[in-house]
Amino acid sequence: MRSNRGYPFNHLSGVTAIRFDRLRPILAFLSALGCFGILGTMSDLPDCAAAEGSSTQRPNIVLIIPDDLTYRDLGLMGNRLVKTPHLDRLADRSARYPHGYVPTSVCSPSLATLLTGLYPHQHGIHYNHPPPGNAAFNRMASAAEYERIRSQGFELIRSVPTLPRVLAANGYRCLQTGKFWEGHFRNAGFTDGMTLFKASS
Repeated sequence: MRSNRGYPFNHLSGVTAIRFDRLRPILAFLSALGCFGILGTMSDLPDCAAAEGSSTQRPNIVLIIPDDLTYRDLGLMGNRLVKTPHLDRLADRSARYPHGYVPTSVCSPSLATLLTGLYPHQHGIHYNHPPPGNAAFNRMASAAEYERIRSQGFELIRSVPTLPRVLAANGYRCLQTGKFWEGHFRNAGFTDGMTLFKASS
């Protein structure tokens, strides 16, 4: 088996696990700078304040993932027609990654990559819904069978370390809002959320 030295992942017996010793510097960097994308602080919110008695106030992390938005669709990225003054001000106080990219053009596998740190060929989620060309999809006799096939992707998210789980283990509350393809928000380790489909036990 080929070594993955230099990457924060370790492949043992067909199971992919995040090497936390290699993730520590990354998490420290993310905590210090903000995170990924457009980030800012929300220190005026009571749930986001530092723990009482803590010697250092850790930054609040806000990760904004826009859907169907091109690189230059925001004022902060140079668009002169689209006015985004609030996002522009937030971006001025935040870490931005203008050279970031998505691993695939499909929502669910991209989100799974963001949550787990694994590429689609590693985590096995390649679509939002089973595609019509999928033999199992074509044999489905009911909506329940469709959901059974779709929920196979949920198992991965439940079984590997995710960014929300790592943050929660370090005292953060993690809120999921918006579109989430991997079932119930707790599947990925979010402490709060709006997607309630198929809660994990």
